[in-house]
Amino acid sequence: MNIKIILFTLALNLSFNLAFNQAAMANDNGAVSNFPSEALSDIEHPSEDVPSLADVMFHKAHIENEIGKDIESNAQILSGDSLMASYSHIDPKRMIPSGLLKKALSVYHSNKASFANKNYLTIVNFSARSNLKRMFLIDMKSGQVQAVRTAHGAGGDRDHDGRVESLGNVPNSKKSSRGFYKVAEIYSGKYGRSIRLDGLSKSNSKARSRAIVIHGSNGVKEANVIQGRSWGCFSLAWSVKDSIVSRISGGSLLYADWNQ
Repeated sequence: MNIKIILFTLALNLSFNLAFNQAAMANDNGAVSNFPSEALSDIEHPSEDVPSLADVMFHKAHIENEIGKDIESNAQILSGDSLMASYSHIDPKRMIPSGLLKKALSVYHSNKASFANKNYLTIVNFSARSNLKRMFLIDMKSGQVQAVRTAHGAGGDRDHDGRVESLGNVPNSKKSSRGFYKVAEIYSGKYGRSIRLDGLSKSNSKARSRAIVIHGSNGVKEANVIQGRSWGCFSLAWSVKDSIVSRISGGSLLYADWNQ
């Protein structure tokens, strides 16, 4: 009798696991696709990549001297018509939510002199589910946009359904932070060639000290699947990471937020 119960339990668990791994979710076109269990694995935080206190204080002082404590308060928010007329070549396929694009362009336009790398502007839409391409890399000269997938913090998506429910700036919260970032220097750490980020908004001011960085990960795939969760880092698929790192490092602007 005990053997029958054990075999029944094992069969039940197997059926459940198969059903779970074949669970469907909506893709960009409203169709469905299955997600592999490997894409659900969380991404280990690169704790050994945490910068020194001296490094954090140096970059904090540099940012405050160059830009101020909150770049959003310094930005001259242009009217929609005036702004889009100045950047009419940007995003010809209209891939980026207009609210996010206008705000990012306003801050970029008002603070252009503060960014050594003016060639690229990056926008992340935290309103989109993680199976979607929600990181947008804009070539500011051609206006063309490359869209890729990126992870978000586990602390803001506790049930791992791929949706960002909350954002934060608190150490050890494992949450992503909204706001503007300076995409800073390349370094080699746990995940190889990565980029450090400096928070330019009050809402992400601890980005460098929290080791919120851009790096590659096995937990992110360029496929229509729920991506692995990070500890707040913008983790990318290995297939796109190096190309993006090479282009946006060295002082470009990144804006991450909900689409409001």
